[in-house]
Amino acid sequence: MMPTTVSTIGIRMPDDFAVCEYEEMHKLVITRNSKSSIDSVVLSQFLGRWNAVAHRFRATSDHDQAFTLAINESTDSPAFQPIQR
Repeated sequence: MMPTTVSTIGIRMPDDFAVCEYEEMHKLVITRNSKSSIDSVVLSQFLGRWNAVAHRFRATSDHDQAFTLAINESTDSPAFQPIQR
């Protein structure tokens, strides 16, 4: 079973997020940095942006679910009637 929580920020991710690949990229950068130090500002910028990838994916997924639910609920309302002039 694939992990569903990203270790970098500890949030549960949707099933369609590539958690293993996300984690692997993070590990590669950390490993690279331990062998030959990356400028601390560059590393900090990368790590912040990398965390944002997971946050944005999660937010997009949450909004997709909410939007789909809203659309499905709106189909229960009476049919749209155009204004007669």
